[in-house]
Amino acid sequence: MTYVKNHFSPTMQNYIVMADIDYFKHINDTYGHLNGDGILKQLTDVFKNLAAQITGANILIGRYGGEEFIFFIEMEKKKDIQSIVAAFQDKVRKTSFYLEDTNEKIDLTLSFGVCPIENINDLTHSTGKADKCLYRSKNNGRNQISYA
Repeated sequence: MTYVKNHFSPTMQNYIVMADIDYFKHINDTYGHLNGDGILKQLTDVFKNLAAQITGANILIGRYGGEEFIFFIEMEKKKDIQSIVAAFQDKVRKTSFYLEDTNEKIDLTLSFGVCPIENINDLTHSTGKADKCLYRSKNNGRNQISYA
């Protein structure tokens, strides 16, 4: 939170995006937590590589909990948050992930919740709204993006 407050510009569009891997508990329960951790590492690489390719946006991504991630996105006014989040969703959907011990292919989808940062000094409020949007995506069938 301190990093975001100190590095994101109030003159730009700022968003919090919450992302959760759909049915990740099934991966851990079926293949074990070590394989689940390997999938998380692969997903992190996908996130980092795609974030580096997106121009006109500063994207900071962190792990928020078990299989939840939080994105702080600062972008130029002309950029479209919907296209950025959809790019992450699409990239994950099209990427093959592999179990470390058997090299078995695993497909993933993500659910997202997106909220503009209304007050850079009160990120908790925007994070809570993004989290509610995430759960709306999950409750509406998963593999969706919901906006505040």
